[in-house]
Amino acid sequence: MLPKYFLKNIISHYSKILTCYSLMKKLHKLVLSSYIGTFAITFLLATFVFLMIFVFAYIVEFVGKHLSFLKLLELFFYFSLNTIPRSLPLAFLLSSIMSIGNMTEHYEIAAMKTAGISFFKITQPLFIFTLIAGIFLFLFSNFFLPANNLRLQTLLMSIRTTKP
Repeated sequence: MLPKYFLKNIISHYSKILTCYSLMKKLHKLVLSSYIGTFAITFLLATFVFLMIFVFAYIVEFVGKHLSFLKLLELFFYFSLNTIPRSLPLAFLLSSIMSIGNMTEHYEIAAMKTAGISFFKITQPLFIFTLIAGIFLFLFSNFFLPANNLRLQTLLMSIRTTKP
């Protein structure tokens, strides 16, 4: 049988841990909410920039071929999937700089550091999100991208051989 004071110490210790966990959970939500929005915007912008580079590189092959809108949409879809391995790391970099910079500008990082929370604990959800997205990118590049490249090159070759 455990003494009563031992049980009280265990319960108070775990309640402190749970209180700290709920506080960190709110801080993680704050950091992630400021990061996810900028990440989505920078990812879409980087994908759009790479798509425009593709259009300007291959515009000579599209003009005068009388391609249907669906054929062009299919080509842009395949190429936008092909740009994900290039635009995702760029989005990670830019969104982390923007979100941490924005929190620093509004003194949120200073308030968290003053509360005794280390910078690693503040940015821990960003690391976890980036790690999960990196694993997704690795699996995407290994399993889905080769088939997508084949479809893209086949479609480009059929467009190149099409007579106007």
